[in-house]
Amino acid sequence: MTDTADNAQRVRDLVSDSTLCMFTTRTADGQLLSRPMALQEQEFDGDLWFFAAADSRKAVDILNDPTVNVAFQSGTSWVSVSGSAENVRDDARKKDLWSSGVAAWFPEGVDDDNVVQLKVHADGAEYWA
Repeated sequence: MTDTADNAQRVRDLVSDSTLCMFTTRTADGQLLSRPMALQEQEFDGDLWFFAAADSRKAVDILNDPTVNVAFQSGTSWVSVSGSAENVRDDARKKDLWSSGVAAWFPEGVDDDNVVQLKVHADGAEYWA
């Protein structure tokens, strides 16, 4: 049997091993909708960070219902993180997390006002390793 600190460290390790995930939101009519997303900060501290267009369906879904799930898979292991999300406009963090991979999706660049960050606050996680 492992303790809570061991479990938290294992979740951090599994999330750090993955860069892509399935990001699930609840639509306005209550349906669950998943889409692939790229994680922007690898050091999992209880929050997960993503980039999105402010007018994208996922950003609008979060405004209507912040409940989300983020599922990662790496090798034979996977982790499912549940929590709440928010649309964040933090120019300093946006510049810090910006990369060529993000720029491929947002050609207007880091100063594009339509680019927001999605911050997921983890409430719980389950993993299989």
